[in-house]
Amino acid sequence: MPTIPYKNSFGQKVKGTTTIVGNNCAWGARALQWWYHSKGLQGIEYKDIFKETGADVGTLAHKLITDYWLKQVILPDHGDKLYEGFSEEQLSLALQALDSFTKWQNNIRFEPYAMEINMVSEKYQYGLTPDIIGRFPDGLALVDLKTGNGIYDSHVLQMAAYFQGWHEVHPDEPLTEGIHVLRIGKENANFTHHWWQSLPPEAWEAFMLCKRLDEIHPVIEALIK
Repeated sequence: MPTIPYKNSFGQKVKGTTTIVGNNCAWGARALQWWYHSKGLQGIEYKDIFKETGADVGTLAHKLITDYWLKQVILPDHGDKLYEGFSEEQLSLALQALDSFTKWQNNIRFEPYAMEINMVSEKYQYGLTPDIIGRFPDGLALVDLKTGNGIYDSHVLQMAAYFQGWHEVHPDEPLTEGIHVLRIGKENANFTHHWWQSLPPEAWEAFMLCKRLDEIHPVIEALIK
């Protein structure tokens, strides 16, 4: 999902959740470092990794799920530009991930209630765009899709911020059915599911610490310029 220019009620720009967490929380960085290392062993140079991962299976599967399946849009034919840069094997894996998602959706019985809504927490001054708010048989839940080799602890901070922000903006629509995080593998489209009824207060506290670090970083940075 491209970076979104969030603005508060005064027209001032505020940073988004993923930017705040990504810039100030290195949890999970070791796993990413090992992934870069594995790419190096395959002979892929660092500067080329981003070109390669721009067309990964997980990202395509994410797009098929959110932009087509959940919006009830017919999938384009194989020759469509959506599939440019993907091999037949990669496309097959992405469609396999889509199939896994549809089976999970049918089993757990939810329908999209809201998708990719841009919001701003006026109280805490940050932006958020949850992938999906799902309507389940007993209420609403946050549903987020991740592409990568794992679910990392930094993702929990992101979910805490989404959960808090949604309830601030939509106080009459509580997420009584918790938080679902679905992971789609970048390279093999494997599919895993995590669910929490609620998150401990430490998750929100950790996000707020990241936000505070983001606020004071310019002061520290100025000392070495």
